[in-house]
Amino acid sequence: MQKADTPFQLSDVPGLFLRVMPNGKKIWIINKSIKGKRISKQIGVYPEMTIKDARACLERYIADNSNRAIKLKTFSAVYNEWLDIKKTQIKNWCDIQQ
Repeated sequence: MQKADTPFQLSDVPGLFLRVMPNGKKIWIINKSIKGKRISKQIGVYPEMTIKDARACLERYIADNSNRAIKLKTFSAVYNEWLDIKKTQIKNWCDIQQ
């Protein structure tokens, strides 16, 4: 494998890449879209993390993030959470709620 002047990526399975740096360092990268959210995350360095380990890490990451529910909060919900916190910190919190 020849060294390049700029980093380049080698694809393995969909969502898993090996980024090769100009100095020869090799980094495993997860680059995937899960539930409409694009993620790019460094998970390890080759050869300390083998291809088998990188694939297993990708599978765990997808499983963990696919099971999480995406919660969209309204402004009102965020405000009410903030107000509950402030009630314990401000003496006259009822003045804020107007």
